[in-house]
Amino acid sequence: MCFIALDVNCLHCSKHESKPKAPKSIVFGTFVCGHLSTSYCDMCEAAEKGQASLTICGGGLSAMGSSLLVRLLHVQAPKVLIATVLLLLWQENLSFDGSLDFFELFAGQAEVTKCWRDHGFRCCNIDLEYAECMDFERRSCFALCLWAILNQAPDGVNLLAPVCGSWSTVSRGSTLRTFINPMGHQQFSSVGFGNRMTSKCVLLILVILAKNLIFILEQPSQSLMPRHKRLEWLVNRVAYVYEVHFWQMHYGKDCPKRTLVLSNLRTIDMLDRGVLTKAEKDVKHTLETTRKYIDRSGVARFQGNCNLKSTQAYTRAFGERLLELCRLGKGDARYDLRTRGKFSQGKSDRELFEDLKIGDIWYESKCHETFFYLYSSKHVRIPDSWAVSMEKFKKELSAEVKLVEENPDRQTCL
Repeated sequence: MCFIALDVNCLHCSKHESKPKAPKSIVFGTFVCGHLSTSYCDMCEAAEKGQASLTICGGGLSAMGSSLLVRLLHVQAPKVLIATVLLLLWQENLSFDGSLDFFELFAGQAEVTKCWRDHGFRCCNIDLEYAECMDFERRSCFALCLWAILNQAPDGVNLLAPVCGSWSTVSRGSTLRTFINPMGHQQFSSVGFGNRMTSKCVLLILVILAKNLIFILEQPSQSLMPRHKRLEWLVNRVAYVYEVHFWQMHYGKDCPKRTLVLSNLRTIDMLDRGVLTKAEKDVKHTLETTRKYIDRSGVARFQGNCNLKSTQAYTRAFGERLLELCRLGKGDARYDLRTRGKFSQGKSDRELFEDLKIGDIWYESKCHETFFYLYSSKHVRIPDSWAVSMEKFKKELSAEVKLVEENPDRQTCL
C-alpha cells in the first residue's frame, strides 16, 4: 500500500480548494490505482457562467446550470465522443429525465439488476442474450448505452462486466496476449473484438465521470484488460481509480473465482472479505470448470469445460453487498480527476466545441460509426446555431476516418 497526499481544486476554477484525506492506493502493473472522486463546485465562476449551456434537465436540454460539454472537456473526452453525446441529446424521440438509478452492461442473468429492482431502484440492463439489437458491437447499442448513462439520477451506479474471453489466462496461447504485449495478435477476430470492446467501455466511463456517477468495472482477477492502453490512459492521466480483488465464493458462488474490480467508489474495497481457506474451498466448491490432461509432450495442461461460462453470472448476495456499499458511499464528497482538460475561459459551448481539435478519433472503438448513425437519424434536430459547426465536424471526421483506414499507423492507441 502507498498513500498519496493531494490538494484537490474545484473542477471549474481554483478559487475553492479542499484537502481530503490521503487516499488509499495500490500499485497495479505499471500504474497506480488510488481513490478520490469528482465534485463540481456550485459556487465557482466557471467558463460557462452566464452563457447558454447544454444540461440534462427534465425532458431534455436546459439553458442553465453546469455544462455537460464543459464536464466532458474536463475528463479529456475526445471530440468524436462529445459530438456523439450532443447528437444523442438532440434526438426528439428520446427523453432525459434522470429516471434511472442503476445500469448493468453485459448483464447476463442480471442477478444484480433483479436485486436492485426488488429494492425499488429503477434499473436498465443490456446483454446480447436478450436481443440481437443489444449486441455491443452495434452502433445503435452503443448509443443505447450512452442514453442509459445520460438518463441517470445523481449517484447513479453503472456495472460494466465486459466479456473476458480473450483477456483471460486460458486464452493467452491463442490470443498471444502477455503482460508486455497486452493488445495481443490484433489480426485475430477475438482479440480485435476484446480491444474494441474495452475502448468502448472507457468511452462510457468518461461520460460516467463527466456526469459525476459511479462506475464499477469487473473482470477475472488475472485478466489483462487493465493493461489495455486506453484503460491505462484513463487511470494514469484522467481519474483516480480504486482496485480490489475478492473471492466470489464469499458471496455464495459454487466455485472460488478470484475477481478484480476497478471503481471510483470509495467503499468498494469492502467487497474483499479476506482469505479463502482451503477448508472453505473443499466444502463449498461443487462446480468443476476445467479438466486436466496430458499433451503429446507429457506436459500437464488444463482446458475449460462446459461449466466455465456459468461462472460469469453473479449471485444475489453479491448484488446485495454492492447495494450496501453504494449506500455507504452515497453522498461522499468525490474528487475523481487527476487533472482537468484545458480550454479557453469565457466562451460558449459551441465556441469551445469549434476550438477543440479533432485529435485522436479512437478509430478502434468505432465511435465514429455511432456519430454518423445519429447524425443521419430522422429524429435528430440540431439547433440552428450548431448546424454549421456539426456539418464542418462531420466532414473533418469523414476525412480523418479515411486517412486512418489508408494509414493504420495513425491509430494512436494501437
